[in-house]
Amino acid sequence: MTPCSYVKLPDGSVAIVKHGCRGLPPCSVCGGRAGKLCDFPTPKGSCDAPLCGSCARRVAPNVDHCPSHPIAQQALALGGA
Repeated sequence: MTPCSYVKLPDGSVAIVKHGCRGLPPCSVCGGRAGKLCDFPTPKGSCDAPLCGSCARRVAPNVDHCPSHPIAQQALALGGA
């Protein structure tokens, strides 16, 4: 939920002002507010897809992956493609 504030206008009426969530991109999975980035290794560094706390999969302390990456990592570990 975005925070709101009330502003009293010169004519005595009150306006409700919604404040956006600047700086937080949408989660690449669900569209919610992302506060994490995917740390799955790629040839160019890491995936870096924005993730919210609900969609991020914690694989180690301070290391999160997209929901699909642990499956891909398991397949590679088992010799799959």
